[in-house]
Amino acid sequence: MRPSYRELLAPDLRALVLGGLGASFLASFDLLLVVTALPSAARDLGGIGGYAFAAAAYAVAQVTGQPIGGALSDRAGPWRTLLVGSAAFAVGTAIGGSATSLTMIAIARLVQGFGGGLLLSVPPVLWTLYVPHRLQPHAFGLNSAVWGISALIGPPIGALLTGTLGWRFVFWVNLPALALMLALGYLGLRGRRPPPTAGTSFALLGPVLIGLTVLALLTRPWLAIPAAVAFVVSEWRTDLPVVPRTPWGRATCVLALANGCTFLGMEAFLPLDLQSGVGWSVFWAAFPLVTASLAWTAGSMLAARIGFTLRLQVGLGGALVAIGGLSAALPLEGGLPVALGYTLAGLGMGLASPALFVAVLSGAPGAEGRETAAPPVARNVGSSVGIALGGALLLYFSSSATLRAAEHGVAPLGELHHAARLAYVTLGLASLLALPAVGWLRRTRA
Repeated sequence: MRPSYRELLAPDLRALVLGGLGASFLASFDLLLVVTALPSAARDLGGIGGYAFAAAAYAVAQVTGQPIGGALSDRAGPWRTLLVGSAAFAVGTAIGGSATSLTMIAIARLVQGFGGGLLLSVPPVLWTLYVPHRLQPHAFGLNSAVWGISALIGPPIGALLTGTLGWRFVFWVNLPALALMLALGYLGLRGRRPPPTAGTSFALLGPVLIGLTVLALLTRPWLAIPAAVAFVVSEWRTDLPVVPRTPWGRATCVLALANGCTFLGMEAFLPLDLQSGVGWSVFWAAFPLVTASLAWTAGSMLAARIGFTLRLQVGLGGALVAIGGLSAALPLEGGLPVALGYTLAGLGMGLASPALFVAVLSGAPGAEGRETAAPPVARNVGSSVGIALGGALLLYFSSSATLRAAEHGVAPLGELHHAARLAYVTLGLASLLALPAVGWLRRTRA
């Protein structure tokens, strides 16, 4: 009998799977939920000068917390990692919900982001350790689909809560969901013991340096160079690297980074291009974000059913991301190529993402947490690279007059759209040039 998603909800797996999916959903949903409320919080509390750091804090702390969470799962088991991550997330939520300044919001987002990174590291470990091998592709597919669903509903729910109950409720609404996730996690992990791992430890320097690199990319890109160099030196010298040292582990991270650079980098300035560059309304400019999220979800759900090898599934997904980015730059009138290209890239992300978690595994006992944390960390770093690179190209190829016109709502601005097309091409090339790394992946099925 062919495996099916329904088997993941069998009585012996139901609580485990729902608890794991809940952890992924909560951490990814909160990232997008709170972003929509930050402008209102900044106006209410003042201190607009600290807005940029408050907006970037969650992503910086998450990319630091995720490899630490993976190593902690290897050392202490996923349940304790879930508890520590939930505690940090709850503390950050309380600070944010009661904040009296934008500085407190930034601190809250740092603590929340670190807790969210720990939470995100747990589900891949659960699927690897406790889900039957024949069902693991379906579990990873569902986990990836959660990201698409979060991207789809996070911003509108955040806007709704901010507009009706106030921005503080965007923080407090997390607590009931957190309690439910913990209850499911407890029920799912009760009686399940992680395999014994003798002397498993973890290094903090690599995750901290990668967090500093992301912070620099999002705020002061030129500072990312020394941070990245320090990270590479740390990786070279440590026995517990963030990036696995197997050929397929390194290849997986290269592919995840490149796809994140293309897809998530485009996401940062695509609405600006469609609104100011092309002249679409706010509603229609947001529409490609919706269709790309739906395509990501559909691709993730489809990935487990097609039964491709790791190389074919990851390669096909990466090719669609590259084609999507490049086709967004087609010199055609209007924004349709951008919308269709970004949606195609979303489908590619959905196909590739679940397989990357399987591709990175070495089979070494006690390394599941560190290894499965590597692809999403690489993807988040790629996102920061894409945002910094795309933003730099947009600023370089747009005149000051064009940028001022965009600030005042003037549209369409052909020069801005041309600059955005150059950014799409550059970001699309990142995924295209990374495709040869597929050859270093194992020949097993996804």
